[in-house]
Amino acid sequence: MKKIILQMLLVIASVGFAQAQTRITGKIIDAEGKPLDIVTVTVKEVPTAGAFTDADGNYTINVPSGGSTLVFSYIGYLTQEVAIGTRSIINVTLESDAITLEESVTIGYMTVKKSTFTGAATVLKSDKIEKLPVASVDQALQGQVPGLQATTGSGQPGSATKLLIRGIGSVNAGTDPLYIVDGIPVTTGNLLDIAGGYNGEVASASVDLNPNDIETVNVLKDASATSIYGSRAANGVVVITTKHGRKGKTNFNFSSQAGISSRTNTGFRMVNRDEWIELARESYLNSGRTETQFNTYMNNFPKDANDNFYDTDWEKEAYRDNALTYQADFSARGGDDKTAFFFSLGRYSQEAVLKWGEVRRTSARLNLDHQGAKWLKFGVNSTYSYVFRDIPLTTSAYYINPVAGSLNLSPLEPVYNEDGSYRHKMIGNNGVNFVEANNYNIMEYRSHRLIGALYAELTLLKNLKFKTQYGYDLTMLTSDQWDDPRTTGSSADNLGRATRYTDQYLVQNITNTLQYNFTLKDIHNISILAGQEASDKSNKWVQAVNEGFPGYKLKEPSLGATPVTAAGSRSGSRLVSVFGQFNYDYDGKYYLSGSLRQDGSSKFGTNHKYATFWSVGLSWYINKEKFLESYDWINQLILRTSYGTSGNSEIGNYRSQGLYTYGAYNGLSTKYPNQIGYDDLRWEQTEAANIGVDFSVLNRRIGGTIEIYYNKTTDLLLDMPISYMQGVSSTRMANVGSLRNQGIEVSINAMPVKTKYFTWNIDANWSRNLNKILSLVDGSPITNPNNSRCELQVGGDLMAYKLVKYAGVNPADGSQMWYNKDGEIVFYRVYGNMSVTGIGSASPKGFGGITNTFTYKGFSLSAFFYFQYGNKIFDNVAYQYMDDGNTLTQGIVATQLDRWQKPGDITTVPKPLITNTTQVSTRYLFDGSYIRLKNVLLGYDFPAKWVNKIGLTGLRIFAQGQNLLTITKYPGQDPEVNYTGEAFYSYPTSKTWTLGIDVKF
Repeated sequence: MKKIILQMLLVIASVGFAQAQTRITGKIIDAEGKPLDIVTVTVKEVPTAGAFTDADGNYTINVPSGGSTLVFSYIGYLTQEVAIGTRSIINVTLESDAITLEESVTIGYMTVKKSTFTGAATVLKSDKIEKLPVASVDQALQGQVPGLQATTGSGQPGSATKLLIRGIGSVNAGTDPLYIVDGIPVTTGNLLDIAGGYNGEVASASVDLNPNDIETVNVLKDASATSIYGSRAANGVVVITTKHGRKGKTNFNFSSQAGISSRTNTGFRMVNRDEWIELARESYLNSGRTETQFNTYMNNFPKDANDNFYDTDWEKEAYRDNALTYQADFSARGGDDKTAFFFSLGRYSQEAVLKWGEVRRTSARLNLDHQGAKWLKFGVNSTYSYVFRDIPLTTSAYYINPVAGSLNLSPLEPVYNEDGSYRHKMIGNNGVNFVEANNYNIMEYRSHRLIGALYAELTLLKNLKFKTQYGYDLTMLTSDQWDDPRTTGSSADNLGRATRYTDQYLVQNITNTLQYNFTLKDIHNISILAGQEASDKSNKWVQAVNEGFPGYKLKEPSLGATPVTAAGSRSGSRLVSVFGQFNYDYDGKYYLSGSLRQDGSSKFGTNHKYATFWSVGLSWYINKEKFLESYDWINQLILRTSYGTSGNSEIGNYRSQGLYTYGAYNGLSTKYPNQIGYDDLRWEQTEAANIGVDFSVLNRRIGGTIEIYYNKTTDLLLDMPISYMQGVSSTRMANVGSLRNQGIEVSINAMPVKTKYFTWNIDANWSRNLNKILSLVDGSPITNPNNSRCELQVGGDLMAYKLVKYAGVNPADGSQMWYNKDGEIVFYRVYGNMSVTGIGSASPKGFGGITNTFTYKGFSLSAFFYFQYGNKIFDNVAYQYMDDGNTLTQGIVATQLDRWQKPGDITTVPKPLITNTTQVSTRYLFDGSYIRLKNVLLGYDFPAKWVNKIGLTGLRIFAQGQNLLTITKYPGQDPEVNYTGEAFYSYPTSKTWTLGIDVKF
C-alpha cells in the first residue's frame, strides 16, 4: 500500500512525460545488505519523474524520454547518481552519511531542518537510546550531549538522574530542564519530591517513559531554541518525540535482553576482623590504656563456638553479584493513505545490587494519525505505564539503611546468634541489625501514569494551518510502608507500624497555534507562527499511619490499635501564555529567527503576574559564498549567533501569598499566620548569548560543532531572613542577587577509516562551564542551601567549598595539623575562624564522552567512555569512618591502616587515639575526577538474504556491558555523586552484562 500511494503521487506530478518512457526496476540496500524503504528515486533530467522504494527496498520507475541519470536519496545516506545506459535493472547500495547536518530539530511548536536552525541544539536519534539497559531516557543522555551534565548520585534502580544544561542556573528555584513529550510538558525529576513524598526516597518520574518508544531527543540550549517556552526554559528544554506510524506494510519488531548486575568496584573497602582488632588495640594502648583494659572492652563482642571473634563481611551481607535485569519490547508500525499507527508493549525489570529492592515497569503506547480530509488531520499520542518499586530505605531511616548499615557495623558483630536467630542489640549501628530489618520491613511504591495528547490540524488556506492540542499527564502513586514489630530501628519499635500514602499529580495543557509559510521570488522563505497556551498543575495527597498491631502478618493500616497520623493536602498552579515565532531565510544562505512570549503565572505576586521573554537568532552559510567556491574540501561551514531571555518559575505554588496554617490548641481547631505575602515576587530571568560554528569537511568525513555561550541570571529567588517579631516563618522568598554561567562546548564526528567492508566512526564531545556569583543581598556571603559545605560569595563559584584546610600529620608525634587563615600551621582547630575558600568546587572543570564504533560486514563494536574532571567531593562517609580510633563500635575504612605509627612517618592519617575528634576539614575533600567505560556493545546483523528466507526482514544479536571500568583517584565507593558534590551513603552504580536479540518481520 505504501508503494502504491507514494508512486501515485509522483505519477500524477509527471503525467506530462507519459510518452516514450523506459521502465527501470531494482532494489536499494545499505552497506550491511538491509533493504531501505521510502528511498526517493528521481530522474535527474526530469525531477518530476520519480518513485519510492517499498518495505523490501524494491522500486519501479518510468523514465521519460531524455532521462539518462537516476538519483537515489535518503535521509542519513549519501545521495547517489547512477547513469542508466541500456540497463533495465539497477540495484544500488547507499552509503551512510556519517556526518549529517540535515536532520530535523523540534523547537517550540514546530519542526525545522537543523541546517536552517539558528540556535544551539543537540539531536539524539533512537539508535543512541534504545537497546541500552537503563530504566529511563535521562540515564541514556550522560556523555552524549555537549553542555549537558547528567548525574544520578544513586545507583538504585529507578533513581532520578539530575540534568544540568549549561551549568547551575539557580540557587533556590528549579534547575531541571523543561521536558516536552510530543508537545506536552510532563513531570520529571524525583517523583516523591514532586508529589510531596514524606520519606525522601529516590524515584525517577522518567522511568514511566519507555526509552524504546522514543524517536528523537532534542536538547535545546540557547535562547533562540528555548525562549519560545518563556518562563519555564531558563534551564534548557528536552524535547522528546515518540515513534509514529508510516505508510506501507506493517512492520513488527521484537527485542529482548537479559543480564546480571553487580556494584562497581573502585577499590573501596572496610577493614576485616584482624585489621579492626589491630587498630582498636593501638587506639587503646596509644591512649594510655592497658592490654587488660583492651581485653575487657573486647569482651563486649560475642564469640563463636570455637571461641573466636566473628569476621563478618557486612558489605557482602548487603550486596549481591547476580542482580537480574530483563527487558522486552514489541512494536508494530504501519499505515495506509489515511491512517498511520505505532503500537508498542514493553516490560522492564531490574533487581537492585543490594539484596533488597527492584523496579518493574509495564508500558504500552498507541500513536494514531488520521487524514480525515484534505484539510483535516487529527490523531492521538498516548502511553500508559505501571511501575512497581521495592525500595529499601537508602536515603533515610539511618540505622536500617543497608548502605549505611554495611559500614556502621564492626566485622566482629555476627548477623545471627548461635541458634540461627537474628542478633539484636548490636554494639554499633544503634543496636540495629539492618539485615533483619530489611528482610522483614516493607517499602513499596506503585504508580500508574497516563500521558497523552489529542490534536487536530486544519489547513485553512494554502500554506496556512491551524493546530489545536490538549495534553495531559496523570500520575497516581501509592506507597505502603511496614515497620515490622519483630525488628528494631524504627520509631515504632516492637509495635508494628503501617503507613499508606496516595498522591495524584495532574498536568493539563492546551495549545492553539496558527502557522503560515510562504515563499517570495523563490529566494525569500518565511514562516510565521502565533499561538496561545494554558497549563494547569495540581496534586493532592492523603496519608494514614497506624501502629500497635497484633502480629506481623496483619499489615493493613486499619488494623492498628493506635492512630498516629491522618493527613492530606492539595495544591496547584496555573500558567497562561501567548507567543509568536518568526523564521526567514534568504536563498538558503542567510537565516533569521525570532520569538516573543508573554507568560502569566499564579505563583508570583500581584504586581508581577506577567513577564515577557524574547529571542533573536542569525545564521550564515559561509560555504555558499563565492569566495569559498574553490575550496571543495569544505562541505559545510555555518556561523550562528543568538541572544534572548527566558525565565524560571520553579518554586512553591504559594510563595508570594500570605498564608495561614491550621492546628489544634486545647482540643480546639485554630489557625494562625504562617507566611507573609509579597506582591513584588517575580520570575528569575536569564539573558543568554550564543555563538556557534557548524562544519563538515573532506567529503563529510570530519564534522562538528563549536559553541561559546554566556548566560546571566538576575532576580534570583532566595529565602531572605525576616524578623520573628512578625510572628511567622523566619524567612521570606524574594528576588535578590545574580549569577553567571559561561562556557564552551565542542563536538567532533569523524570517520577515520572507510573501506568496502570496514568503517571506523568517532563521536566525541567536551564541555567546560564556569559559573560566578555576581551579586547577593548586601554582598554578604551565605551558606549554599544545596550543600552546607559550600558558601555563596560574590565573585566566587556557586559550588565553592569553604572549609578548614588540613595540613596533614605531624611526623614527630602523629597529631593532626591545620592551616589558619594566614596560612600558618596550627595544632588545634578553632571553629569558625579558620575556614577558607579557594580549595575547590563541586562543579567539574570539564566533562564529555567519546564513542568509537567499528563495523565489519554484519559485525559492529562500539565503546563509549564518559569522563569528568576538576570537581571535588566532600565525603561524609570518610568523615564518619576515618575516625582515627575514637569510635570502636563501628566499621573502619581501610585507608585507616595507613596511620602514623612511629616518629618520621609521613601520612595523612593521625595516630589512633580514643580521644581523637573528627573535625570537618579538607581532609575529607577528594578529587572527584574519573573516566568510566559506560557502554560496550558487540552486535551482529544477519545478512538479509538469510533472514528473508525464514520470513524475517531483520535479525540482530548483541551483547553489551555497562559501567565495566572506572579509573579514578577518589577513595570512596563511587565517584559519580550528585551535582552538589556530597557523598553520603551513596548507592553505588551497577555494573551490568546483558545479551539480547532484535527481530524484525
